[in-house]
Amino acid sequence: MPKRRRILIVRPDRVGDVVLMTPLISSLKASYKDAFIAALVRRETAPVLEHNPDLNKILIYYPQISGRKQVSRIREYDFTDALLLHPTKELAWLLFFARIPNRIGVGTIFYQYLTLMRSVPRNYEPIRHEVDYNMDLGRYIGLPQIILTPSITLLKEERSWAIGYLAECGITPGDEIIAINPGSGRSSPNWKIERYIELAKLLCEAKNIKILLLGSSKEKKDILPYIDDFPESIIPLYGLSLRALISIISQIDILISSSTGPMHIASALGKGTISLFCPLPVCNPDRWGPLGNRSSNIFPTNEFCVDYCPSEPKYCNLEGLTTEMVQSIVWQRLMRPYP
Repeated sequence: MPKRRRILIVRPDRVGDVVLMTPLISSLKASYKDAFIAALVRRETAPVLEHNPDLNKILIYYPQISGRKQVSRIREYDFTDALLLHPTKELAWLLFFARIPNRIGVGTIFYQYLTLMRSVPRNYEPIRHEVDYNMDLGRYIGLPQIILTPSITLLKEERSWAIGYLAECGITPGDEIIAINPGSGRSSPNWKIERYIELAKLLCEAKNIKILLLGSSKEKKDILPYIDDFPESIIPLYGLSLRALISIISQIDILISSSTGPMHIASALGKGTISLFCPLPVCNPDRWGPLGNRSSNIFPTNEFCVDYCPSEPKYCNLEGLTTEMVQSIVWQRLMRPYP
């Protein structure tokens, strides 16, 4: 009798990256219904995968813990396959010493040869979506069913909590909720905070619109200089736990942000997104855009990019994208006349 497949998917990366690995989890479970499927992720991103019906186990990767302890913990599960979606030398050796027979990585990196890891090449011409690149590792082990839509599972109690929380913040039935996430952790080109504040003030002038400003505790300091001037319809929500943030996003109408984790959370929940993108291939929505929802991806004008592109995405502040450009798309999406 064939041994039951036990598959470990490894991605100790950012929130958005973990959201984008959920289609691979769903595809594996749909294809191998009896398989034991686990994910190895960082503690900070693990809440994305909570209550996922296709996942048997969430394992936490602790970089500060000795390799021997982590190897011992992974060996307990007797994995048959490991899919390393974002390879590093430490993780390649970790899976090697965990004695997982079938280990698949990405690209042709020297330490993967040393650890006898099989490798899936990456071809960026033409560019495909990160979800599809992830799926290449599943295809390598013979994955017959492909699901390309990210998903996050929320409990009924979590949605009810979010409704109650927003009611306490002054949001009433009939309000249209626009969430703005100004931060990006420097993971993508992004506006300066002042541009997002300008947009929030423009949008909240309309009737029955509430603006949620979302961000981490560390990002709260960026918004503090502006809070005293906020009208009541702009509500800062900083420092929520990741699971609480996911619950709040489940109740919004539109999320406005750069290409970052909350954008992928919103898409996985089927919520509308308006996303600021740089057209360079490494940042393009063809590679990193939202999937499975109604999305509008916006770029600076061609003239601006030709004249001012720094060629290095982390130095780009998307100045060629105006608040009026984003505002007009918001009104179109809400089917409101432009003021």
